[in-house]
Amino acid sequence: MSVNDAFGITPFIKVHTDGREQWFTEAEACAALDARLAKLGLFNVYSEVQGQYLQPKFGRTKEAAPRIDRVLVPKHTLCDRGWNHGCIGVEVKRSGARVGPALSQMLDYRGAVWRIDPVRDIWICLSWVMLWPASKEHGEIASLLAQNRLGTIDGEYGGLRFASGETVLARFNQFGDRDRISAANNGRRQGSR
Repeated sequence: MSVNDAFGITPFIKVHTDGREQWFTEAEACAALDARLAKLGLFNVYSEVQGQYLQPKFGRTKEAAPRIDRVLVPKHTLCDRGWNHGCIGVEVKRSGARVGPALSQMLDYRGAVWRIDPVRDIWICLSWVMLWPASKEHGEIASLLAQNRLGTIDGEYGGLRFASGETVLARFNQFGDRDRISAANNGRRQGSR
């Protein structure tokens, strides 16, 4: 007999976004992420950012311009504390959504540049693309995320935890008194693994 959460998901098989806090719409999940980011005050947050693919994918006849839910640009105060992970794109899904389609989007987003300021025409590349709300992955999925500079963000204890594969890149609690920023070498290898 298996135990299911409110979404009917077996918690031992990780193919869905987190259902711990249960945001039933993407708008609710966006609002929860925005509130946590605002409380931390460590990132400049850009919403609904339009992008452009750097090159077309083979076999696709026409690709629409991508749009990512959030782009996080670290503030100087975060960089002074040791942040060396660059800018992060965030794909937001409701709790309980399947992660497969989101991971496909995230892989595509790694091949795009993003226009964070249309007035001054400022474009950036993302160092990471992460999924909210999603727990740290393990096993084969963790390896796939790590080698493609993809990751997850979860609302650990009311704060935020940024992870890629088995590595926790950063952990910020809601009180700001036990924060941790780690170095990461994920996604830098070439060739066979």
